Amino acid sequence: MKKLLILLLFLLLPLLILLLFLLLPLLILSQKISMNRVPISVIFTFKIKFPQANKIHWFYDKKDKVYCALFNLEKVPHVCEFNSDGRWLVTEIDTDIDSIPKHIIDTINTNFTNYNIIEAQTLESPDDDQKVYLIYIDNDKKDVIVKISNTGEILEVKTYRYQ
Repeated sequence: MKKLLILLLFLLLPLLILLLFLLLPLLILSQKISMNRVPISVIFTFKIKFPQANKIHWFYDKKDKVYCALFNLEKVPHVCEFNSDGRWLVTEIDTDIDSIPKHIIDTINTNFTNYNIIEAQTLESPDDDQKVYLIYIDNDKKDVIVKISNTGEILEVKTYRYQ
């Protein structure tokens, strides 16, 4: 039993650290606010775009000066951003790795050999008519976020470190 707990901890710890790494900047640079402090234009746009959203939490991102909504839609976590005029800017959707198109996975595997795919998100924005993916990968030496278009073109590569 003890070995099973150690194995589970060993397998889950990197995922928990990654989740903390991803949420920490949001918590530090953002301030949780009540819905009555969110501009009516933001709420109006949000309710039209995501009428079925539930478990909604609002934050104000001080650095980017945007309103962020964290919510679930069909049991899938989403984060979306709006400017103070209510313009929808972007939505990040937690994405099951198995649902990423094969050509995207092939691009990652071809360009980043010896890396493991840890997590994926789909980005949607009014400026892009195609989906963009954020693929979080790592190996023993480096942690990388790859931004990749729906056609498989690598748009951006950033390294990061667990903290």
